[in-house]
Amino acid sequence: MFTSLSIYIAGLFLLNYKQSAAKSIELVSVLAPIIIILAIVMAFSAIRGPFYFWQLFWVSNSFRLFFISLFVALIFYAYWVLYFRQKRLFELNHLQTIARVLVIQGIQFFALGFAGRWIGLEKSLTALNDELLVLPGGLSRILGITTHLGIPKQIPDYLLLAAAILLVFALLFQIIHTVVKKK
Repeated sequence: MFTSLSIYIAGLFLLNYKQSAAKSIELVSVLAPIIIILAIVMAFSAIRGPFYFWQLFWVSNSFRLFFISLFVALIFYAYWVLYFRQKRLFELNHLQTIARVLVIQGIQFFALGFAGRWIGLEKSLTALNDELLVLPGGLSRILGITTHLGIPKQIPDYLLLAAAILLVFALLFQIIHTVVKKK
């Protein structure tokens, strides 16, 4: 979670270097969905420990439906806010704004895919499991997360491919914008 949040913030700052400190509320509005999800996980962890959230998630169908619905809605909200904030702050047109959003997502996918290839998928998932405790700690170390859950080892490659596709589309949108603007 911390890694994804850091990559997300770095992507925003990379593309929004002109943003002043007075506009920090813009950043908070983009990060609000991530903060809400983290608050839910921490609230349930505070009640009965870190396993309680995952126990509810895997055992209770209604809790799982609620959490996944909220998670998907917050993801769409994050992209909506990111799109409209960028458009308003930098007075961009539709294609430029979409290109920036695709670049931000491409940077995230590239960083996560690169980390997965460099560190190794098993090690990075074990580190993530140590923080979130999705699986019991001993089980993840004895069997290995990728073996136990049947996770394909090519996920970092898929993330790098998705990053490349998103960045190509972002470049394509910028080229289209430039061509249309010249006419």
